[in-house]
Amino acid sequence: MKAMRIIEKCQQYPMVYQALGYKTAWVLLICWPWFGLAFAALWLSSQIPALTVAQRKAWVGLSVLGIMLDSVLTLLAILMFPADVFSKYSVLPLWLIALWPCFVLLWLQVLQPLLGRWWLTVLVFALSGPLAYWAGASLNAQVELAAHAFYVMSPAWLVLGYLFWLFTPTKPAP
Repeated sequence: MKAMRIIEKCQQYPMVYQALGYKTAWVLLICWPWFGLAFAALWLSSQIPALTVAQRKAWVGLSVLGIMLDSVLTLLAILMFPADVFSKYSVLPLWLIALWPCFVLLWLQVLQPLLGRWWLTVLVFALSGPLAYWAGASLNAQVELAAHAFYVMSPAWLVLGYLFWLFTPTKPAP
């Protein structure tokens, strides 16, 4: 009976449900990567069918763009990760690669409708992007940031925010 009320509330407030799904994936991927990978796969598979074809294309393209940004930041030693099982196959750890599709889904379902204007999107990205990395590094001892990371990442996220705004299809009116 209680479970049904929770499901009904989630249907009434889908943006809250989607934001909670992202935050759960974020915490699990950073703190317990293997659990996070399982949760992210389940959460993404439940959310992707709700996207339009244009949003799915944007989801793939923007996920790749984010992974490319983190790869460049890692190659420039702004982000640093210890060697792990997958380090000989990828510049980034698997949990960080999985985090990008989750973030892009949050962008498409929650943030883009709320931040409709380009200048607001750019401002929020420039501030919150680097802060998310700082929070992640605080929670996960396997992530280190260079001393000057904020000064490099903030302009990079500013540009990324503009690209997200530029390449995101608008949601159809309900």
